[in-house]
Amino acid sequence: AVSREEYDKNFHSFTYSLFLQSGFLESVASNGNAHYFNFIRNGEVVGKIAGVEENESRFMGKYLFVYAGPALKEIDETLYNECLIALKKCAPKHNFSRLNILYYDQQYQFKCKAKGYYVRTNREFIRRLEQEEQPLTFNKSFMYNVRKAAKLNPVFYEETSERMLNKLHELLQKTWELRNEKFKGGYAPYPYKHMNKEAVDKMFHEGILKLYALETDGEIHCVRCAITGEKRMYGIMIASDEFAYKNGLQHFLQHKLITQLHQEDYKYYNVSIVDFGEDGLVSYKESLGCKLYKVHGAYTHYIKYPQK
Repeated sequence: AVSREEYDKNFHSFTYSLFLQSGFLESVASNGNAHYFNFIRNGEVVGKIAGVEENESRFMGKYLFVYAGPALKEIDETLYNECLIALKKCAPKHNFSRLNILYYDQQYQFKCKAKGYYVRTNREFIRRLEQEEQPLTFNKSFMYNVRKAAKLNPVFYEETSERMLNKLHELLQKTWELRNEKFKGGYAPYPYKHMNKEAVDKMFHEGILKLYALETDGEIHCVRCAITGEKRMYGIMIASDEFAYKNGLQHFLQHKLITQLHQEDYKYYNVSIVDFGEDGLVSYKESLGCKLYKVHGAYTHYIKYPQK
C-alpha cells in the first residue's frame, strides 16, 4: 500500500486504464477511502492498482472495489496473474475480506488464472482512431440519423465549463425521467458504481473530464461527458432531452465528436460496456464504427473472516 503521491510517480509509463487514474479514484471515493498499491519485483515497480473501499456489515467486513485490472509495466499475462496473487496476499493485512476487480477501459484481454479468483466477462466497444485514415466511415443507418439531425442546423462544440457541467446534471435528470419507466424503475442517471453528482463535479475539478454540447436555436439539448488521458477517451454518459431523442441529435453529436477526435490524433474512443442481453445497444455502438472486445475481470470469495 502506498500514498497517492507515490502511486502517481511514473504512472504514465505504465499501460493503464483511465479508471485507474488517481484523479478518478479520488473523485468517486468518499471520506478518504481510496486505496493505492504498487507491485514491486526485485526492487522495481512493475504494476499499480487502486480501488475504493466498500464497507459492508460488521460480519461481512469491507471489500476493495477496483474499476480495472492492474496498470502494468509490460503487457504480460504472467505478470498480470502474479500481481493479482500479490494483491490477494496483501489484502487481509488491510482488513479487506473480498476483492472485486472490474474491466473498464482495461488495456489487455487476459483471463485471470490466479488461484482464488473467479472470472467475469463483458464487452467493450472501441473505435481505434489511430488505425484509421480519412475519410472516416460510418454505418448507413447511423448516417441516416445524422443527416436527419443535420436538417435542424445543430451546433457542436467542446466546452468544459461550470456552465456546461450544470447543464449536464440538468439533462441527466431529464434523461432519467424519459428512460426510467422503460427500465421499470431501474435506470441509473450515473451509471457507474460510486458515481453521483458530487463525483462528476470532482472529476471536473481534477481535470480529467471533458464535456461536449449540441445545441439548436441557442438551446442545448445534448451533452457528452467523457474521461480522458494521453489522447484516449472513455465516454461515460450522454445526457439528452426529449427533443434530442426525437431528432437523433445524439447520433449527430457522436459523429462530430469522433471526427474531431480523429483530427486531434486521439488513439481511441471507448464508448463503454454493453452488458450481455442488451443487444440493441450492441447494434448502436457498432454503427458508430466501434469493434467489440471481450474484457475480463476477477473477484474473490472471502479471503478472511467470516470464511476463516
